[in-house]
Amino acid sequence: THTHTHTGTIILNTGDYMQRISADRFPSTTHRVSKPRTAAERLQPRVTVPLNIYLWEDEVLEVLPHLRARGEGQDYEPINAQAFHTAITEKYYGSPSGKRDPPHKQRRADRKHKL
Repeated sequence: THTHTHTGTIILNTGDYMQRISADRFPSTTHRVSKPRTAAERLQPRVTVPLNIYLWEDEVLEVLPHLRARGEGQDYEPINAQAFHTAITEKYYGSPSGKRDPPHKQRRADRKHKL
C-alpha cells in the first residue's frame, strides 16, 4: 500500500515491543520499503532510516503503568524480553510445538502458563 503524505511528514512504524508496552495504543506494523514504481516517483526525494531496538534478555516488558491504571487497551502479563522475542520470531517462522498462542497474543486473564 502506498502512503500519501503532506510535505514535511514523518512516518514512524512502531514494532512489537511498543505495541505491548502501550497496551495496543500504538499497533505494530508490518512494514516494507519498496522502490518507487514510476519514473516520477523516483525523482521525488525520500529518506528511509531503519532503526531496530532490542532489549537485554532479562529485561521485562510490561504495560506502561499509567495505561494499566486507566484500564486502556490489552492487559498483557509482564514477560521477559527473551521469551517475548522468541514468541515474536515464532509468529513469523512457526513454533516447534505449534500448540498454543505465543505470549504476546495472550491476555492476562487467559494466561495458563507463566513465563
